[in-house]
Amino acid sequence: TYTRTDTARRNVNILYLQATGVGEPPYATDIATWRELRRVPAMRTYFANMNLLHISFAAFDNHGPISDSDYVRARRYPISDTVAWPETEVPPSYDDTGLFQPGVTYHITAIKTNQRLYFQVQGPDSARLFSWDVSDRPPLLSGRIGLRHMHTRSARYADISISTAPAASP
Repeated sequence: TYTRTDTARRNVNILYLQATGVGEPPYATDIATWRELRRVPAMRTYFANMNLLHISFAAFDNHGPISDSDYVRARRYPISDTVAWPETEVPPSYDDTGLFQPGVTYHITAIKTNQRLYFQVQGPDSARLFSWDVSDRPPLLSGRIGLRHMHTRSARYADISISTAPAASP
């Protein structure tokens, strides 16, 4: 469950799925070994040095006029010499969802397969299912799950559970 505790209309909340480091020192595959490098949470440290799927939610634009227009969006890191920031976005972007109102509790379910990424949000009055095709991106087979809040963002989380599908039989 997720309850937004801020009233900010800038920045994003992020769910990281199967996050690993790029494997080049000091960004070891196990991101827990370089958590000190993220003490100052510069976004570039994440998108240039982590291999993961990212879902922005309860998200607002960081540039331009302040707006009530929110979005839910998926990205696939890392950026590189051949992949620029705009290319990390996995279409579509879901704009103006009207979800994630301050003080309202939502139940979130995220499901990731090698082909698709799903993000379901159930609120007291509505439910939405967001979906992205990730089959054209390199598959992620392991890694950590994480939550990140950009500056000024806060929320309460409860009842978090993580499941994996059983291994396929030969």
